[in-house]
Amino acid sequence: MPKSDINNKVNKGKETSWKTGTLSIEEVISLLPPAFREVYMDRAEIQNYNQIGSYFYRLSEREILDKITEKALEVGLDPIQKRAFRKGSDIYKSYLRERKRQKHEYKEESEPGPEIKNPSVEMVDYIHPLISEFIESLKARGCILEFLNVDKTRAVNIDREMKAIYIVTLRVQSNPNSDIENLNVSNSDIIIQAYPENVRIYNPSLPGKARKVEFDVQSTISQAGIHIGPVTDKDAVASLEQLGLIMDRNVAIDVFRKAIGAFIETGNAEVLDGIDAPGFYSNGKGGIYAVGYQVREVKQEEMKITLEVLNKIALLFPKSIRRFATVVRWSLSSPFSYYLKQNKIYPQHLMLYGMTGTSKTALLLLNHGIWGKWDPESSNHGFFVSGGETDTPARLGERLEQGTFALVIDEGEGLFLKSDGRENVPVIGILKHALQSLISRQTSDRGKFQ
Repeated sequence: MPKSDINNKVNKGKETSWKTGTLSIEEVISLLPPAFREVYMDRAEIQNYNQIGSYFYRLSEREILDKITEKALEVGLDPIQKRAFRKGSDIYKSYLRERKRQKHEYKEESEPGPEIKNPSVEMVDYIHPLISEFIESLKARGCILEFLNVDKTRAVNIDREMKAIYIVTLRVQSNPNSDIENLNVSNSDIIIQAYPENVRIYNPSLPGKARKVEFDVQSTISQAGIHIGPVTDKDAVASLEQLGLIMDRNVAIDVFRKAIGAFIETGNAEVLDGIDAPGFYSNGKGGIYAVGYQVREVKQEEMKITLEVLNKIALLFPKSIRRFATVVRWSLSSPFSYYLKQNKIYPQHLMLYGMTGTSKTALLLLNHGIWGKWDPESSNHGFFVSGGETDTPARLGERLEQGTFALVIDEGEGLFLKSDGRENVPVIGILKHALQSLISRQTSDRGKFQ
């Protein structure tokens, strides 16, 4: 997206910021007594305070006011009045007028007049009216913003209309010879060509584990429905990059994290604790909710094609139609086994055995084809692994915690026997425990079981 400039104007004379309890940099200088004002005679230095080489370069407005106050103190401003001066010289001047009036009133009397307390003012962040107005216009368009600095002049913009994420920079420019201020709006090139919807955040229940995110992707590049997660932030960006939706990979991960933070802060994300593994779970009210799987209505034509394919596959097993049907039924129900165990129902598990070449592996691949969990191009097949990948408690535990979808173990001899022929007692114990429990194993971390 090309950079753009948007100019808005405001008459500075219409409203002074001290009415809202704050003062802009220029107003602070204009209200300084002459001795203090001479400290900053060069107005251009103030006007261009954010330019490279400026004394104030990259300082926030509050830091600039601190610098001005520091210089003013050097030429004689009483430190007791620092807060009042820093907030606005109108308050300080009012204090001086009152002190002068009372001094004149009591100059003939021997007793001193009543004590006048120094003004006490609460510090607040000042946001320029032009910037506030522009921010509200973005929010009205459905944009979600995550600000990168306290004065809200730079933000990550998650733009619903453009289905894109980019950085917007706001800058107020003033003419020393005019009462008109301009707002310059500069948009960076698009960083992520996508808009996340239905965002879910899964906070880890165990210490040391990263949070995971889940969301649907809306993009002008791809019209197909895209679902990502639950995955870590890094894996989410990697998935977006594989889809061709990352335009600037150098800053993509930082911008993505800021965008997710904006969804959380604005209440546009559902934040869940604990479960982040893909599958189906009890909601505690007799219902089921899905994690990491996009549930949608199946069209009649899709169902017809699926049944025709299953019939063709079934014809390859003319002597074992019933067994083939059992595999299909088990494949359809297996992802709900954890939900059943949550409701004290313990389903049976499936084990295929037979001679080499009897299509045991092909039948179990059918399970992953139904649920879309088989990726032959990936080196990590996720829910379809060999016995050697699950022959230790740590390896098996890592696979079992992936989710509620069926974990298919091809050539599972390594589960039961070690390489020397002895029983693999630790792994067998985990399998027995997992059949009748919601937990396959626990590990102790400094006395805390996980």
